Amino acid sequence: MIAPTCVATGTKGYKDCLLCHKHFDADGEEIAELTIAIDENAHSYGEWHETIAPTCVATGTKGYKDCLLCHKHFDADGEEITELTIAIDENAHLYGEWIITKESTLDEFGEKKRICAHNEAHVETVQIPKRVAQLVKPDENGGASDEVIITIPDGFAPDIELVVTEISQDNFDRYQDLAKAANGVIGLVYDVTLKSNGVSVQPDGTLTIKLRIPQNLKGKTFKLFHLHDGEAADMEYTVEGDYAVISTDKLAEFVFVGEAETHSASNTVWIVLISILAVIVAAEIGYIVYQEVRKKKATEGRI
Repeated sequence: MIAPTCVATGTKGYKDCLLCHKHFDADGEEIAELTIAIDENAHSYGEWHETIAPTCVATGTKGYKDCLLCHKHFDADGEEITELTIAIDENAHLYGEWIITKESTLDEFGEKKRICAHNEAHVETVQIPKRVAQLVKPDENGGASDEVIITIPDGFAPDIELVVTEISQDNFDRYQDLAKAANGVIGLVYDVTLKSNGVSVQPDGTLTIKLRIPQNLKGKTFKLFHLHDGEAADMEYTVEGDYAVISTDKLAEFVFVGEAETHSASNTVWIVLISILAVIVAAEIGYIVYQEVRKKKATEGRI
């Protein structure tokens, strides 16, 4: 038997009678028709051609496979495809990286653009927001004063975020060496960070930072340390209302160290000294009174 294809008939299996010249199948039944009709679905497919997406300037191509016999095109389900191309997609740009064409300032918007790799005439332009004059971390407990306020002369890029964490007292142990070196006690620790798209960044200039002074150090003498990459620096600061104000070009941890409480021990010493003095004075007075009484009795005895 020869199987039919999509363009050719096939033939049935048969054997001829040498006497009557008729055709018979394997069971001896006479066969009147030896050919098998063309099977339009009996294609012989070649390699699969992957789909090519259209762009903003060029048509694409549908995925298809060719029949090696009839040379027609078919999709993955065997359906004939008469149109192989996909129309241009005017929105299928291939943009490159954003290019800043104008930096934003505190007073003016900026601008950035990106260019399509398929056609340089296709340009997307976006406005950049104005820079931010200052970043503020408010008191989440509803206090009257913000916790941290930072400013920079040219302002901050609009995507910059201020993140402030107040370190809890349970984690003060790591700062105790610093407190001992300053002969003081930890009052408060701020961890101050700038982030851009979730990534920590350092400022591109000198910042002015206002750190709210802890309640237990207001009106008292204290030191303010800047702790960055394991190195501590004793910062110069000024006091403005509720804030200690410093200038720095690096953000990290800021540690308030108050003076150690030493008055309790000195008071104890003074109390002991005063008590001893009181005993001495009382003894002296008692002795003087005793002497006076003796003198009086002696005088009365002679009379």
